[in-house]
Amino acid sequence: AFEQLINPHHQSMLTKLGIFSQSELTSRFFIMNERYAKDLLVEANTMKDLLSQQILPAAFEYRGTLAKSVQLLNSIEGEAQSPELGALKALTPVVRDVQAALVALDAAIAKLHAIHDDA
Repeated sequence: AFEQLINPHHQSMLTKLGIFSQSELTSRFFIMNERYAKDLLVEANTMKDLLSQQILPAAFEYRGTLAKSVQLLNSIEGEAQSPELGALKALTPVVRDVQAALVALDAAIAKLHAIHDDA
């Protein structure tokens, strides 16, 4: 929607009607983009904090509990297939993927901060 402010057709209409000047449209475009970028950065930092401080620690704890349960069941029953083992096998790649996504998110946030600090 922001691009409509710098679309030549829309700019022509808005300036001819006296609603905005050319510089006002350009300024609005850059201000709206800056506000949007800052909102995205806040959301990204919130997601990063949520993942690193709550979701991953809870997943690690649950995975550890499952691993202990599987180990205990294996010591009692041998190499039996248990629901806990199935849950552990399903959870492990998900946790790995979330960790990788967190690393990528952190890198993207750092890149955005570097770009913003240079501007």
